[in-house]
Amino acid sequence: MKKQILSRRVQDIKAYLKTSYAKIENYDESLVRIIIDKIIVHDDYMEIEFKTGNKIEVKK
Repeated sequence: MKKQILSRRVQDIKAYLKTSYAKIENYDESLVRIIIDKIIVHDDYMEIEFKTGNKIEVKK
């Protein structure tokens, strides 16, 4: 079940990106809401979790 949800989410993101501009120059609220699940701010870095389940850390 979770794999199906994840697969659907990835399909939704791909479909959106195909209709968006190739180069993103400005903040796009709708894109952020589509691809990012949550952002956790720590003292020295931020943890960004995407709706696909992937996570990245960005140092300050």
